[in-house]
Amino acid sequence: MSSVQKLAGRALRRAARIIDPPQVTKIISDDYLAWLGFANAGMLERGNLYSIDYAMGHLPSSAPILEIGSFCGLSTNVISHFKSKYGVRNPLITCDKWEFEGADTCLKIADSPIYFSDYKKFVRESYIRNIQMFSQDDLPYTFEMTADELFAAWRASWMCWDGPGLWEDRLASAI
Repeated sequence: MSSVQKLAGRALRRAARIIDPPQVTKIISDDYLAWLGFANAGMLERGNLYSIDYAMGHLPSSAPILEIGSFCGLSTNVISHFKSKYGVRNPLITCDKWEFEGADTCLKIADSPIYFSDYKKFVRESYIRNIQMFSQDDLPYTFEMTADELFAAWRASWMCWDGPGLWEDRLASAI
């Protein structure tokens, strides 16, 4: 590629950014979220905090909120925090089977002595401990199911107890 082509490419990319600038990710934070992030493991993109805050402040109805995949509960606790901030009473339903990629082909995590079965147990127990600590005033309804299993159970009007504050009659009446 010639230097003229490289220069033309840079000029076109710069012009594209001027015509259609990239979206700026809105980052929000407060002291509670900072402390939550110190203690609660998770995989939460910082830009999602704004999205969750916006969603909780603009819910169109009292229908349940569904979170698919909870890992150690960081996003669950963030949702609970913003529910509290806006006085939202919608029930929060979460599902996670805590099945991890690669766990079905290997017994242990990489070159470690840690078994995936122990890892799953640790992450699940971390989730329960984290929601009991940070969402104690508004526990979610948590199901150890994949999303497909949850939707199938939902369609069949069948649910089961799977965690703190979760009873099948509460979920059935919430939906």
